[in-house]
Amino acid sequence: MIWFTGKIDLKMRAYSELLDCVIVRQSVKSSIKEKLSAIAVSPSIYLAENERGAESSDDYLWLAFVDELLFYGYCFEIDWKEFYDVAKDGVFSLLANWGDSLTIVDDDDLYDMDAEEFFPLLNGMIKKSTAFVLCNLDIDSDSYVSVLVPSDHLSRFLSLDDRIREYL
Repeated sequence: MIWFTGKIDLKMRAYSELLDCVIVRQSVKSSIKEKLSAIAVSPSIYLAENERGAESSDDYLWLAFVDELLFYGYCFEIDWKEFYDVAKDGVFSLLANWGDSLTIVDDDDLYDMDAEEFFPLLNGMIKKSTAFVLCNLDIDSDSYVSVLVPSDHLSRFLSLDDRIREYL
């Protein structure tokens, strides 16, 4: 791994800790860390290929971090107008990464809600039945990027970047 100085070094350390909180497989962590290190050295690697329209003035490392989590299936992204069933399927996939599952009953009301309404309720169901918490990774868009965090890592995870919020 490449070591950096200053602001980039702090970001890379934070991303490394974030990955440690939410990814089980060491090979995936290593791959993402290598990719982020390469992007930190040469931002054009990400800026030329990303579909988010990021520019060098944007926090391209944050967007690259989120995109890598998406690529490896450790978070999911839904548009603001998506329905609850899409988010529910995303949560089931994330739980499968951890070898866990969740049975949800009595969620009929959530199908008629907007994402900003159903995500906190879905998080409540997750917290009640599993050892995980559902958090949002804010990418400054009209979509919701969601990640599962083990409950015992939540405080540390939230403290590493102010763009991470638990759905409350």
